[in-house]
Amino acid sequence: MPAKLVGDADAINEIKQNDKKKKQNKAMKKICLTVVGLYFWVLSAFSQQYNVDTSSYQNQKLKLDEVNLVSGYFNQDGNHSAVTGGIGTQKLNDVSNVIELKFVKQNELNNKYTWDFEVGYDHHTAAS
Repeated sequence: MPAKLVGDADAINEIKQNDKKKKQNKAMKKICLTVVGLYFWVLSAFSQQYNVDTSSYQNQKLKLDEVNLVSGYFNQDGNHSAVTGGIGTQKLNDVSNVIELKFVKQNELNNKYTWDFEVGYDHHTAAS
């Protein structure tokens, strides 16, 4: 019996050593891949350098292309409204104003870029 136990202990030690070797191999693979990845990252940072010729660049201002003033007004008296069963009023007022601005710019390839800006307010009153 004791001989068998010694053999089992040797087998267990061998398994433990194999596990340690596997862990070390995994760690080495991770380190190698990390080093290779960092190398390519640093290499790519320097590979995209080129001289930009800014002498042909012409700064263009935005041109005001369109201005829209939109306003609306709604008034309702609403005497003897069906909503209240014919009793009371449903008087309401609604006033709104909006200013829309459109700016245009074209690049050297004749592509047209537009920027739209819109500002407005709405005032609503209702009796309820």
